[in-house]
Amino acid sequence: MPQTFKRRIIVGFGHHAETNKWLKQMKRADTVLLEAPPEPYLEKVLSKKISMKNYFTALRFGADLSPVFPEHTARLIRGLRASHAKGKKILQSEPERKGFLKMLSDELPSAQQKARAAWPFGGFDEGIKAVTEKAKLNAEINNMREKERVNWILQNVNTFGKRVFIETGQNHTKVYHELKRKLEGTHNNVTQIQLNKREAQRYGRGVGFIYPPENQLERLFIFSKNPDHSKIKLLAARALISDWLNLQHYRKRKLESRSVKTVFKIARFTNKLSLEQCEKAFNLIREDRTGKLVFSLEKLKKLIQT
Repeated sequence: MPQTFKRRIIVGFGHHAETNKWLKQMKRADTVLLEAPPEPYLEKVLSKKISMKNYFTALRFGADLSPVFPEHTARLIRGLRASHAKGKKILQSEPERKGFLKMLSDELPSAQQKARAAWPFGGFDEGIKAVTEKAKLNAEINNMREKERVNWILQNVNTFGKRVFIETGQNHTKVYHELKRKLEGTHNNVTQIQLNKREAQRYGRGVGFIYPPENQLERLFIFSKNPDHSKIKLLAARALISDWLNLQHYRKRKLESRSVKTVFKIARFTNKLSLEQCEKAFNLIREDRTGKLVFSLEKLKKLIQT
């Protein structure tokens, strides 16, 4: 006899610039699990008891929980107020940050600074080493976050209603795999959805998302116990170029304002580079005093191939 499901759990992966795609799925759910740690102000801002401005002020100074993507967070809250007014649950399902606060406040910023300092102060090999250490630390933090998040969801799943939507960053696929594995055989149907699948499929059939090399490197440490050293080095070299291109290309804009199309464009370019091409690109960009190379991937590609 086929199993009948009483609850559908959708794990949605996407890009934070595409808030409308998130909201389209969230508004259909009985329960929305946001990718954010718990704080005491969400209920108040959803019910308009406090303004959006006061909400972010409270997060910044009261709880030290400023969101990584504030524009995306603000758009989500405005879009979910009607759902909240209808009695639907809007919950924050990330673990509290206190468990890995030292990593987030001290170790990770230090690793990021070392990676970016390779450009004006260090060399190619130093940059590879710094990027690798940053990816290892990110992987460790993400494994901790995802384990705690999955455990919290499993403890509360029976309170969620018939349709649940889980907001999940593109790099956190372990949440889906763990929920799928642990809820198998129950009355919960766990599925995933790629919100940017249409854009990604322009570059190939069956493509759900194009991972930049920095994400690939981090995922290598998340899913592999003993990753190949040569693969680590190549991904780190590509990530060094990708990170710099993104940083410089959006120096005058907020990081979350990047379009998915541009994210994919930079990812496709850097994902094809050899180790030698990465080193050449590293040196070309460092020596470019005009700063024009970072705005022209085609020009940089031609220079690398000459």
